[in-house]
Amino acid sequence: MHKLAKLWLSCPLMIVCACSTSNSTGGDTPDAAAPTGDAAIPHSPSPDLAGLGGPGTVVLVNTCTQPIWVGALHNGSSTFTPDNGGWKMEPGGVHVVSLPAKWGGRFWGRTGCTFDQNGMGKCETGDCGGKLGCTGSGKPPASLVEFQMNGFGGKDFYDVSLVDGYNLPIAVAPQAGTFTRGNNPDQYDCGAPTCSSDVNAACPDALKQIVGGRVVGCRSAHQACTTNPTDPALACATVGDLYDCSKGGPNAVSGSCYSPGADNKCCGCPSWSEAGTCNAHNPKWEAPALPEVYAKPFKTACPTAYSFPYDDPTSTFTCQASSAQGTGYQITFCP
Repeated sequence: MHKLAKLWLSCPLMIVCACSTSNSTGGDTPDAAAPTGDAAIPHSPSPDLAGLGGPGTVVLVNTCTQPIWVGALHNGSSTFTPDNGGWKMEPGGVHVVSLPAKWGGRFWGRTGCTFDQNGMGKCETGDCGGKLGCTGSGKPPASLVEFQMNGFGGKDFYDVSLVDGYNLPIAVAPQAGTFTRGNNPDQYDCGAPTCSSDVNAACPDALKQIVGGRVVGCRSAHQACTTNPTDPALACATVGDLYDCSKGGPNAVSGSCYSPGADNKCCGCPSWSEAGTCNAHNPKWEAPALPEVYAKPFKTACPTAYSFPYDDPTSTFTCQASSAQGTGYQITFCP
């Protein structure tokens, strides 16, 4: 669990009304499975966003050449689920949701979906219980955008996360005119974490999610170990707890290497860590150790995205809203 997830758990529940508008299509008719993998990288024409969005909204844009089915889910700090948890977006489609001021949750894109008129079906990636309207998290692998709005210090915390693996390029950025940067801003102050690379093309064989002979996603090592625990290439029996940074495994992982007081059983601090950020080093996390080896393709392809749960220094973004209505954001699929 990375830093943003921990912030979610510490925030109070809220009950606030919200609304949404959309020019995207619903899921009331069956849809043919769409191609994924390499086909997800070319762009459809950019839609006209004039007059859309504003404070407290998220504008979702599909510039992929295939339809996607967005999944949306609140976290423990909120009770509001955007637009019943899911909807279809055609190439070039735009969908706008308005969110409570202290909302926390995630959005992701599902691919290769088929739903009937009752919103029941399945997806090749990101499936959430076979429903158009998600009531639980998407099945990995799935590229995520995560939010905790109006969190610690009144700031929004947001990121692009590949901790659950990758299925689609994805990016998030605050909308112009809805935020205020600090006096000494850096790239993480109201910045735009982006994963625009085709991670599927560079995915190690042991992590590939294959459907119908096509690579449709790249699993995290933790998810691959869950699926294939005896795969010798993954060495799951000896380093599984390092993949997901959880306590109680064979390596007795004890928190993040970036945390004060960390010891040599900590999680993380791989080769891309910024100078001065590591408070300890675990040799089992340093190349050629497999935790770094299997996290690195994600970080190399998408340097501003989370590649493992404690990948905070290069992956956590914050932003201060310029009004009580909150910051507006834009999420782009296939940026």
